[in-house]
Amino acid sequence: MVKAQDMQSILGPVKRAFPGWAYHRGWFFQLPIDFYLRGMAFKQSWSNKHVVEVLHCVYPLFESDGGLHGSWGTSRPIPGTPNHGWKVTSPDFAGKLIEVMHDAIVPATANITTGADFLYYLETQRFSHGWPDWGKALAHVHMGDLERAAELLRPYAKIIRTDHPRLQEPGTWGSSLLRILELIETDPAAVPAHCEAVARQAVKTNKLEKFWEPVPFVYDTRRSPRPDARPAE
Repeated sequence: MVKAQDMQSILGPVKRAFPGWAYHRGWFFQLPIDFYLRGMAFKQSWSNKHVVEVLHCVYPLFESDGGLHGSWGTSRPIPGTPNHGWKVTSPDFAGKLIEVMHDAIVPATANITTGADFLYYLETQRFSHGWPDWGKALAHVHMGDLERAAELLRPYAKIIRTDHPRLQEPGTWGSSLLRILELIETDPAAVPAHCEAVARQAVKTNKLEKFWEPVPFVYDTRRSPRPDARPAE
């Protein structure tokens, strides 16, 4: 992608239109970051560093300590963006992106603060590929429903243990899944502290400290209204 300082300049009009959002390392996201990074990601083209695909994404910081999990965005371009990406250096890029922010990004991502919100996002915005039940399990963890989370995790844990030995190595996504399942089954009282520690490490790994608002990880049992039923911010 173009250099970070160039992206900051390119996104200047977008940041003015959406105060309280920040750009960092290919992500444009709403502040503050608590246990979710909410906004969009720019997926760089392999053949042209100026071309990106725009994905709306929600990343749960308590997902893994190995860095941002790239598949939490949608698996196809959001409505209003060309299938083959945008040239971020195009003069009309910022204006078009502002339109997409209003129409697609904010309604899908900006109001996600609870497990119920994240679960709804996964059910309505994740189209294909990846391990969607892992995300749903995390949503249930945040909602305090550890029993349901464990039900979703056990089949994947079996696959990892049987077919993916590399995913059991420390620091991998699979090891994170196995660890949280182990805690749910053997020491459920330790789950919140584990999630908070993972989030802190993810913030550090991805150099997000200045954007993060540290809060204790607590089970959020609120059942928020559907995001599309709320007024856009």
